Amino acid sequence: MLEQDYSREIPYVEMTLDTLDNRVFPNRGGYLHASLGYARDKLRDEGVSTSESTVFNAEGVYAESWGKHTIYGKAKYGTINERVGNVLIEPHELGGFLNLSGISKDSLWANNIAFGAMVYRYRLLDNDFGIFTSPVYWGASLEYGGVWNNPDFSLKDVPFYTAGSIFAGVDSPLGPMIVAYGRTENDLDSFYFIVGSQF
Repeated sequence: MLEQDYSREIPYVEMTLDTLDNRVFPNRGGYLHASLGYARDKLRDEGVSTSESTVFNAEGVYAESWGKHTIYGKAKYGTINERVGNVLIEPHELGGFLNLSGISKDSLWANNIAFGAMVYRYRLLDNDFGIFTSPVYWGASLEYGGVWNNPDFSLKDVPFYTAGSIFAGVDSPLGPMIVAYGRTENDLDSFYFIVGSQF
């Protein structure tokens, strides 16, 4: 078993704004989270490796509805631009439903990430049970993004993927219930059955 002595010091500031009416099936509102820090990392492994870097992360969602039609966009950008020795520090993960659908969940990971998606959703039915309602939706998405480690890369050198999905879902009191199919431009595909979790 490999063990390494690692430590990090990082002063940071962060900001969160959230007006979304629903995190899983948003109809209107926005969400923005951003953080900026300065990290000093130290790794003791046959000597001492140190690294200092700026850490920046931003994630946003915005949704708007017109009757039964909803369009929302989501975007994420994060960069560390350093590694300590051969250790990836707090890697960003990508893959899964609405996060490059078609690629297995969190199967892409690296220090840096750039990702965006546009989702269309239609409210097909309103199941009203008196105490609660369980709307039924169908929709589709278009997604684009990638991850990378080399801090000297420009975005044009990053291996980006284009992906999309079609899905049907129910917003139940037990959480979302979603059936989906996703595919990437290079013919990777996945089926999803999600119950009670935020994907």
